[in-house]
Amino acid sequence: MRLGYAILVAALVGACTASTGSGSRATGIPMVPLCGSQTSGRDVDGALIGSTRDSTTIRVAAAQEIRATLETAFQWRMTGNSTFNVYAEAPDGPVGAWGRLPRVDPSAIEPIDTETWNVRMTFPTAGCWRLHSERAGGKLAGDVWINVLPRT
Repeated sequence: MRLGYAILVAALVGACTASTGSGSRATGIPMVPLCGSQTSGRDVDGALIGSTRDSTTIRVAAAQEIRATLETAFQWRMTGNSTFNVYAEAPDGPVGAWGRLPRVDPSAIEPIDTETWNVRMTFPTAGCWRLHSERAGGKLAGDVWINVLPRT
C-alpha cells in the first residue's frame, strides 16, 4: 500500500513540475519561450492588437500558429498617411555582430490601400518575436508580440 502511495505521489509531483518547467513536451519538441504578458491579444475579428504610445491603431491578421522557417503572411493595418516600415526582432535571441539582435525584414510588402498591406516574413528560429511597424519616420510606431513555434 505504501509503495502504491509513493508511486502516486511521485507521479503527481512529476506531472506538476513538468507542466511548469522549460523542458520538452511529450512530443519531444522543446518548449518555446513565451512572450509572457507582452504577447499581443486578438480583437473580436481575430486580428492581433498592436501596442502603441501614440494615436496609431495597429491590427495584424495572422494565423493562429506561426512556425519557424515557414513563410507567414500577415495582413497589416496601421493608421497614418506616410511611408510604412516593418521588421521583426527577437529580443531574447543571441546578440550578433555590432550588438544587434536577430532581425527579419519582410520578403514582400504589398499595399492594399493607404492603411493596409500584405506582409510576408520567415522567422529563422522559434521564440518570442516583436513585430515593429512605423510610419512618419518613426513618429507613429508600435509593436505586436508573437510566439513563433518550432517547425514540426
